[in-house]
Formats: sequence, C-alpha cells, structure tokens
Amino acid sequence: MYERNAIVIDRYISILFGYDKRNNIKSNANNYFELVGILEKYQVASEIENNIMAEYEKTANQIRNIQRKQDEYDRKTEKICEKRKELFEKLDEDDITLKKEFEKIELDLENNEISIKENAERFIEEIKEFNEKSEIRNKCGRERRIIENDYQKILDITVENYKNILKEKLKEIKGFIKNEDKEYIKEQMKTNILKNGSKEKVPFDSNVINRAIDTSLYIEEKKGEILLSIYEKTTKLLDEIKNDSVKIEKHKKQVKDSKSKLDFLNVITDYIILFLDNERMNTIGGEFEHQKVMNEACENMQKDLVEIQNMYSLIIKEINGKATKKAYKELYNIEYLNQLKEEEKRFEKDISKLRMVGAVIYPGYWRIEGMEKIYETFKQIITEAYGVDLSEYEPLDITFDVNKKILDSEKDEIEINEKNDSIDEENTNKDDLIEEEKEDNKITLKFDISNEGEKEDDEFHWDEDDENEELNFDNKSEKNDDYYDDDDDDENEIEEESIQINNKEEDDEMDKEIDEILGIFDSDYEEEEKEEENHILQIEEDEEELDDDIFEKDEKDNQSKGKDQKPKRKSLFGRRK
Repeated sequence: MYERNAIVIDRYISILFGYDKRNNIKSNANNYFELVGILEKYQVASEIENNIMAEYEKTANQIRNIQRKQDEYDRKTEKICEKRKELFEKLDEDDITLKKEFEKIELDLENNEISIKENAERFIEEIKEFNEKSEIRNKCGRERRIIENDYQKILDITVENYKNILKEKLKEIKGFIKNEDKEYIKEQMKTNILKNGSKEKVPFDSNVINRAIDTSLYIEEKKGEILLSIYEKTTKLLDEIKNDSVKIEKHKKQVKDSKSKLDFLNVITDYIILFLDNERMNTIGGEFEHQKVMNEACENMQKDLVEIQNMYSLIIKEINGKATKKAYKELYNIEYLNQLKEEEKRFEKDISKLRMVGAVIYPGYWRIEGMEKIYETFKQIITEAYGVDLSEYEPLDITFDVNKKILDSEKDEIEINEKNDSIDEENTNKDDLIEEEKEDNKITLKFDISNEGEKEDDEFHWDEDDENEELNFDNKSEKNDDYYDDDDDDENEIEEESIQINNKEEDDEMDKEIDEILGIFDSDYEEEEKEEENHILQIEEDEEELDDDIFEKDEKDNQSKGKDQKPKRKSLFGRRK
C-alpha cells in the first residue's frame, strides 16, 4: 500500500529545513510568538500592579493626613479646655465678661467637634477604599507573579532552543533560498514519490507530482525566508530583554505580519494536499482516462494559483501600508469562488436529472474545499489583523440570487420530468405500433413478392439521386411508389430497424459521454459495447441474407421472362452494391 504523497513531500521538506531536529527555526518562531505574547502580558500585569500600588499608596497617604488632622483637633480641644479651666480660676472678672468668654469657648469646642466628626467620616471612607485597594493589590500581585513565572519559563525555552539551532543548518537553509538551481532536490523528491507508488496499477501522474513539488518547494522557500527573519528578530528581542529596553510594539507588529503570512502559506499547503489526494481518487477509470482528468486538474490548479497569488499580494500590501481600494477591487475576486460553487450546483442538478442510484461526487470538490479555506483565511487575516471591511468588495445579495436560481432550477426540473414521462409513454405506444407494422410487412413479403420485376426500369434510374441520398431520402420513396411494392415494404422494415440501430448508437454515445462526465468507467461497459456491436453485425447479416433472397427471386423471374439483363442488388437504404 502506498503512503500519501503529501506525507512523503512533508517528510523530505522537514529533513531539508531541519524541522526533524529538536531545535529548529520553526520551533524558534513559535517560541518567539509565544514569548512576545507573554512578555506583553507580563508588562501589562506589571503596569496594572504598579498603578494599583500607586492608588494604594495614595489612599494610605490620605489616611495619614486624616490621622494628623485628628491630632491637631485633639490638641485644639485640649487648649480650649485649658482656657476654660483658667476662666474658672478668675475671680476678679465681672460676670458679663465671663459670660462672653464662656460662650466663645463653647462655640470653639462645638466647631472643633464638628471638624472631628467630619474627619472621622473621611477616615472611615479612606479605610474602606484602602481595604479594597489592598485586595486588588494582592490579586494583581498574584496574577503578576503567575505571568512572571510563565514568562520566565518561555524565556528559558526560547533561549535554549535559540542557542542550540545548528549554524550549519541555518547556512544550508539560506543557501537553498538563494540558490536558483533546485532541480537536484526536485528529482530526489520525485524519485521518492515514484518509489512510494511503484506497485500501483495506475502510476502517479507525472504532471501532478511535478506541479505539487514545484509549488510545495516555492511555498516552503517563502516560509523559510519568514522563519529566518524571525530568527534575527529573536536575537534583538533577547538583547532588549537583557538590557531592560524591550520595544514591545515593534515586536508585536513583527508577530502580526509574520503570522499573517505563515497562516496564508500554510492554507496553500493544505490546498496542495487536497490536490495530491485527488490524484489517487481518480484512478478507477484506467491510466488513459486518469491522465486526461489530471491534465484538467493541473489546468484548474494553475487558475487557482493566480487568484491565490493575488490575495497574498494584498496581504503584503497591507503589511507595507500600501493597500488601496483600487488594489482590492483588482486583486480580491470573491466571484471566482462563487463561480466554482455554481459549477458544482449545475453538476448536481444534471446528476439529479439522470436519477442515478447512489451518490456521485463532484470531480472538482477538492478545489472548492481548498479555495474556501484560502478565502476564509484571507478574510480572517485582513479583517481581524488589519481591520479591513471586505463587504464593499463583495457582490450584493448573493444568497438571494442563488436561492432564486435554485427555485427556478427545481421548477425546470419538474417540468422536464413531466415532459420526459409523456415522451416515454408516446415512445411506448410508437414501439407497439412499429411491432404491429413489422408483422404486417412480413406477411406482405410472403404473399406479394411476385410483382417485384415489373418496374425494373425505375430501378436502373435510382443512381441519379445518389448524391442527395441523405437529404432526399423521404422523397425517393414518394417518387417510386410503383417500384417493387413488396420490396418497398421490405425496405421500410429495414429502414425502421436501421433507424432503431442509429438511435441505439446515439443512446450509446450519449451514455458514454455521461460516463466520461461522471468519471464512471467500468469494464462491464466495454462488454456491453461489444455485445451491441455483435447485435448490430447480426442484424446486418440478416439484412444481407434478405437482400440475397430478393436478388435470387428477381434473377429467376427475369430468366423466366427471357431477359438477358439482370436486376442489380439493392443494399440498405436503396444503395446499389
């Protein structure tokens, strides 16, 4: 049993780029993405904790101020009480003056008590806020410590992987990307694939394999360029962390742009996998038909790659800040995907008319599945990463139009089915009438053959209309009604059988075309075709025997009448032999 060709290609590329090693540029990129993400979280958590600590300190300072105020109010109360005590010791003061002094002291005490109450209320509020800030500070502290631990782990993993990537492998990857001559690698990959399918009855299609290898290497080359760029950015990030000068925004943009490109390139790889798997799904028709179907698949893939390249160009323009509405209108063609889906619907509609037993898979299913993923990934990247609204570049009311077409097609299908049923009934009645006419003609041949020789002069002038035989076939029978009445009946019978044979041949050709469309090729079809050919040959032999009998009868009649010239034999459709 062969191994999936996509796996064979992936294994070879893994060895070529060093992905099979524990420490490689692909794992470094994943570590870089994760490190930038956790570093941003750590910075945010630290900033939140710092803000909370600032608010916590502010509340604590407010409480300290309130406490100092309370000390001042207490000292003021003591002073007022001392002054009142002194008044009680002044015996030489008049009553009016003492009264005024006591009233003033009481007023000062009352005002001071009001201030003490207000200060106490502020103290209670600040204590409440202080407790809340304490809980938030403790919670943020715990979260920050957890994130810090995760950050430290990822940092250690990143540093470990970064340091242990083989420098020789980095040079090999750079050399592969710069080297334009990759024929040796392509031949090795092709050899591995052909060896993988050496026991297959229908060999792997060379065009499919070559296109898959070329496209896969091109995609992996682009991925390699991105991964090498991330390796360099990892060097800068580690230096910035060491110097406590991380420029997180620049690294976030690098992550966003690199992930966008890699995600889109990865979904193209998924498309190639579907393309390769489809190659093995279409071997049932034999080698010749398989090659024909694969040639069409390669052409379709080439068309798809044009649209894929356009979308990738838009992503690059967004990364560089050069995307315009004009570029989107020219390069983003969602109608291309809609047309593929419409072709599938038309195919399903045609299949439903045939009323076939069992499920028939649309031959281009792999294209629709692959292109849908590509368009979805592109839309997700553009809308989520770069905030572009693609609705203005998409056709309006697509769903409504499609549903309307489906309803119209269902109505057409019902009308066609009703017409077919009425035609079948008419054909059945015609078949019965033809059978009855055949029986009548056979009886006429038996009893009226004696009049065949009376119109032999008309027979000799038959060749004047040979050039227009196909066009004037019906008119000939009208002109020669007197010519061999019995023979005309015989010719009618032969013509009817020939028409049936032609109809049968047309049906066979139509069935064969349908089989080619559906991709259904069976050895039983060839046997049925041979049986049909044998059946036709048998009918022709019977007709020739019938012609021989007529010819011998004419010859005997002419001899009995003493005529030296013999009537010429007539073949099918009145043509002389």
